[in-house]
Amino acid sequence: MYELPFGKSRRFGSSWNPVTDAIGGGWHLSSIFLLQTGPYLTATMSGGDPSGTNAPSRGTQRPDAVADGNISNPTADLYFNRNAFVCPGRVAGSSDQFNCNVAPIGRFGNAGVGTLVGPGTVNLSLGLGRASVSTKSRL
Repeated sequence: MYELPFGKSRRFGSSWNPVTDAIGGGWHLSSIFLLQTGPYLTATMSGGDPSGTNAPSRGTQRPDAVADGNISNPTADLYFNRNAFVCPGRVAGSSDQFNCNVAPIGRFGNAGVGTLVGPGTVNLSLGLGRASVSTKSRL
């Protein structure tokens, strides 16, 4: 927290009249800066059951990883390399690499858990507040 230097007994405005001091003096500034790396994400696929275990009724399955799904300079439009993943039993680069409706091949995909790094966070929150005004009472 930083007390702004405006008002009576401060660097600027020490000669302000009481009304101006009541409006412009006694303010403070506070801030919080948050910088985080992105969360670790897991690639999943939907549709089909290549494992033959009826897994879609119990949750999602992972695809096969054929390359690194992270991009060195991601953009908002392209954050992950989708072509780094194929449905188990499919060939990378084929026209049906994302078609997971295949006959059961008896295995799960080999994509690891938490291998994708999601977008990070950069946030600056600022607050401007006023200290409580104290008054002197005369008896």
